[in-house]
Amino acid sequence: MTDLRSPSQEVREARANQFRVLARSMGLERVLTIRDAKPNANEGQDYDKLFADDKQWGIRSVEAWYPSTKAPYLKITHGPAIPSRCREQLTGLASKFRQRGAKVAIQSSYVSIHADLGEVLSELVRALYSAAEPETVKASTGNDAIDLTRVPHPVSADVGSRLHDRGAPTVSPPPIKIDPTDSRSLLCSLVEAPALFAGRPENIQLLPGTLSYSTPFRGTAFGCSTLDEVAAALEMRRLDVLILGSNPNAGELAAGSPYGTLEEQLRSGYFGEAYFNADRTPSAGWTPQSDSKPGWRSLFRAIQKAGFSSDAVAMVNYLPWGSSKLAELVRALDSALLKRAIEFADEQLSRLLTLFRPKVVIVVRSLTETKGFHSPLLSGWRQVSSPASINVATTAGNFKRFHLLVSGLRSTTPQLLLHMPHPGYLQISNAGAPAFENAVARLMTASGVVDQDGSNPGADVISVGL
Repeated sequence: MTDLRSPSQEVREARANQFRVLARSMGLERVLTIRDAKPNANEGQDYDKLFADDKQWGIRSVEAWYPSTKAPYLKITHGPAIPSRCREQLTGLASKFRQRGAKVAIQSSYVSIHADLGEVLSELVRALYSAAEPETVKASTGNDAIDLTRVPHPVSADVGSRLHDRGAPTVSPPPIKIDPTDSRSLLCSLVEAPALFAGRPENIQLLPGTLSYSTPFRGTAFGCSTLDEVAAALEMRRLDVLILGSNPNAGELAAGSPYGTLEEQLRSGYFGEAYFNADRTPSAGWTPQSDSKPGWRSLFRAIQKAGFSSDAVAMVNYLPWGSSKLAELVRALDSALLKRAIEFADEQLSRLLTLFRPKVVIVVRSLTETKGFHSPLLSGWRQVSSPASINVATTAGNFKRFHLLVSGLRSTTPQLLLHMPHPGYLQISNAGAPAFENAVARLMTASGVVDQDGSNPGADVISVGL
């Protein structure tokens, strides 16, 4: 339940801005122009108000009210000039929640709905979307039009509600059990899960940064770029290599950014993160397979030298929330929220491993070396690892020793783990690339690292001098 109540006057301004962020994340500002967000100043009345451009819909404000002894509720005020179809949609919206058992009020100048704020905001956007007649409404300029055929369904705090909430701070199995062989449903649930987690009151700080880049997947898998194609491939194949990144190098939604909502991402049909144009048209986002940086090129050549298929490779991010570096995200979250986020990410990763069954997992070392960051799952992997190092000729003309960790887990999935620096930061020279690739290929095939019986000898440190 989305609850933004705050008992302190000092933080009401911040709460009003938070309410606007929540509304924006639901997609409200894609269909309704919001001019300002302010807390109410009248004594005895506690609410936050989003001031709307009433020339657009006849809607004057969208308000979150916080009764002292009851749950928050949403109130939509409008003037006499509200279009008849929009009035009908608002009345229908209230009636829908009344049928669900919620208390509602339908008055001449407002509609109020006593239900979860995130849920009502989500349904409000859908109602405004449906009220478009025929397909556009007047924008605040009076001349331009907003093409509502391009307006996405909003991301909801309850998106992924098919997933069952056990009351724990992590994503959980769905109430209507998903067939474990239904790969597409499992993929979709992994995409939806970050919004479910961020929509909980205790995690609301994460909601503004839960956007299209919060999908765990990047690029392609099995040479496929869509969810349907990857799901079909999973019926017959398993991954050779899963590359585990830390978190998206991205920020919040802003003008000119390529990001959209998680629901836009899901509706795009792309397996990896999609980018969105100004008209909300999706296109394929970044893919590690086509990255021209030396480290990425060498890594994929090493994968091929190890005997694996370069198309049976996929990349996922461990955490779905963005920052330029993992350490920055760690500093931005309080310890309790960070712990919940890590618990969520561990469970997501476990589900990914079950679905994709990779033979090798490559883990960027920031996930096990960032101060203040502790994942029980990743730390467990590190504890059973043996060290290795490779001397690499760099593009700067010198040599650098890269330290890796190798874990042989022959009896489990994955069968082998390789902890290494992020491929995007490996400045490997053309001259040094072949030896680097041969060394990494040797590690990925567990040659000299894992004995035939599957045990880890622990003393085999590989140092390759170029």
